[in-house]
Amino acid sequence: MRPAEGHTRKDCMPEEGEIHLWARNLDHEKFPMEKIANTLSREELEHGREYIQDVDRIYYYSRRLILREILARYADIEASQLRFSHGAHGKPYLDKAHNRSNLQFSLSFSRPVLLIAVTKHHPIGADIERIKPDIDFKNIARRFYSKEENEYLQNLEAYERIREFFRIWTMKEAHLKATGVGLSKEPASFTVPIKYAPLPGIDLPGLYFNNQIHYFCLHESLLQGSYKATLASQEKIKSISILSWLQR
Repeated sequence: MRPAEGHTRKDCMPEEGEIHLWARNLDHEKFPMEKIANTLSREELEHGREYIQDVDRIYYYSRRLILREILARYADIEASQLRFSHGAHGKPYLDKAHNRSNLQFSLSFSRPVLLIAVTKHHPIGADIERIKPDIDFKNIARRFYSKEENEYLQNLEAYERIREFFRIWTMKEAHLKATGVGLSKEPASFTVPIKYAPLPGIDLPGLYFNNQIHYFCLHESLLQGSYKATLASQEKIKSISILSWLQR
C-alpha cells in the first residue's frame, strides 16, 4: 500500500490491478446547500428529501457530492455533468458517455466515515462497518454466515470473535458488491477466506483469495481501531494507493 497525491487528474488513472482509496469523515465536511443543489442530480436531491432526520439527509447529500467530485477528477469533467446507470441488481456505474476510461467504483458509508474505491476495467466492491461490541452477532451469523464461518467464529477467544465477525461481514458485503448481485445472492451461500494466505508474487499484507474473488482487508490501524473494511475484486489486486484519508 502506498500513499499518493490527493489532487487526482485525468492522467493519474489507476494502473492495471491498482485500487485508489479515499476515506472521509463526514462530520468534518461542511458543504453549502447552494453547491449541493448545483451539483447533484434532480433524482439525488429528491432522494435526499425522503430522509426524515436532517442529519441523515446531510450525510446523504455529502457522500453523493464527494463521490461526484472524486469521479469528476478522473473523468475530467464537471461533477454536475456525471451521469450514473445501474445494473440488474442495483449496482451503480458511471454512464458510458462520460466513462471512456472504464472507471469502476464502489462506495460504502458507516456513520460518519465514507469509503470510496476507484479502479479501471473491473467491477469492485467496498464495505466499511463500525465495530459494535453490543451487536447480537451470534444470531446474525447463524442466519447470514456459512457453516464454515460459524464454526470459525465459535472456536475463537471472546475478544477476537466480535472483530472477526465484522471482518467476515465486510468481506461478504464487498463480495456481493463486486459481483454486482447484491442481496439477490444469499450471504450464507458462500464462504469468504477465513485465514490469511498470501498470493505468490504479491507483497500486499491483508490480501485474501477464494473462489475467483480477491479481497483486501484494511488494517485496523488505518481505521483508528473502530472499523473493519474490505475491498473485493474479480481480478487480481496488485496495489492499493491512498489518495485521501481520515483526519485524526
